[in-house]
Amino acid sequence: MIELICAACLIIGSIIIITIGNIYAKKFIKDGSHANDFIDEKIKIEYYKNIDKEKNI
Repeated sequence: MIELICAACLIIGSIIIITIGNIYAKKFIKDGSHANDFIDEKIKIEYYKNIDKEKNI
């Protein structure tokens, strides 16, 4: 019986962690601020041009 309770807790915990991670990843990608951390200016300009094109479509 204790094994079932432990297994249920682990499954529920993993579902919660995966859901939170998925929401965080979607916000992170949608925000676009991560692009400022590790790319140079030329690529950053192209990135923002493409983002603006996608928003205008």
